Amino acid sequence: MQPKMDHVIVLVKNLEQAVKNYEDLGFRVSTGGDLGGARNAIIPFSDGTYLELMSVSQGLAILCRTARTLGFFHKITSGRTPMEKRFMKHFAKEEGLVDFAILSDAIEQDIDHVRQQGIEMEGPVTGSRVQSDGSELHFRWGIPQDDLPFLIRDETSRDKRVPGGSSREHPNGVQGIAMIEVVVPDLSRYVDLYTALPGIEATSSDNTADTNRADFKSGSVMIRLLQPEAGDRERQRYLKKRGASPYSLQLKTDDPSYTGTLDQAKTRTKIELLSQ
Repeated sequence: MQPKMDHVIVLVKNLEQAVKNYEDLGFRVSTGGDLGGARNAIIPFSDGTYLELMSVSQGLAILCRTARTLGFFHKITSGRTPMEKRFMKHFAKEEGLVDFAILSDAIEQDIDHVRQQGIEMEGPVTGSRVQSDGSELHFRWGIPQDDLPFLIRDETSRDKRVPGGSSREHPNGVQGIAMIEVVVPDLSRYVDLYTALPGIEATSSDNTADTNRADFKSGSVMIRLLQPEAGDRERQRYLKKRGASPYSLQLKTDDPSYTGTLDQAKTRTKIELLSQ
C-alpha cells in the first residue's frame, strides 16, 4: 500500500467541551483513549482519514509553556521518548492544528527512504494507546523534525484505532479531508523536504512556479505549503508564533447546506466545509 494521509491533530484545552462543540457542528465524535499524559477523541471519515481532538492536563500544558518561555525546555524533555518530546512542544502552543500523520505499512523502508534523502528521522518508535474499555492499541512511528508530518504504522488492527461503520456517518455530511494548509518560512526549502517524504507527491513538475505556495497530494488529500506574503499579516503572525505548522483545514461534505467556515470558537482552529 502506498503511504497516504492518516489523520490531523487539533489541540484543545477541554476535551469534553470540544467533543460537545464538534457534535453541535454536525460531527459524530467517537471515544478515544489515554495516550499517557494526554487524552483524545476521534472523528473518523468515510475516506479513511480522521480528525483527532487531543487534550493534555492543565499542569503539563503550563509546564511546557513556562519552560519554553523561560528557556529550560530541554531540561523537562531530557530522557523523554522522541514522540513525547515532539508533543510536549505542541503542548506549549495554544489550541489549534498542531500536527498530521502519514500512514505507512512498510515503516522501516519508508524511514530508510527519508534518511537517504538527507532528512533525519527517528524510529521506528513504539507507541500505544489505552482505550476507554481498557484494551490497548499498539503502533510504530517514524519521527522527523518537528515541523514535518510523522509516519505511523499499526501493530494492532487499524479498525480498532479508527472506528468504522456509522461512526463515519456525520449529520453535516462530511466525507473526509480535502486540504490542509501549512505555513512555512522558506517555501523552496520545504518543497524539497516534502518532496523527500513517502506518500506525498507534488501535483505538478514545477512546484515553485507560484512564488508563495506549492501543492502536494497524499492519498486524496491536498497539502498546500504557503509562505505568507508581506501583506498577509494574519499568517505572518501565525508563523512567527508557531513556526512552520498546519494553519487551516478544508473538509468535503455531500450536504451543500453545511458549506462554509465553521465557528472557530467551537473548532478552536480554521475549518471550512466544501461541497464535493
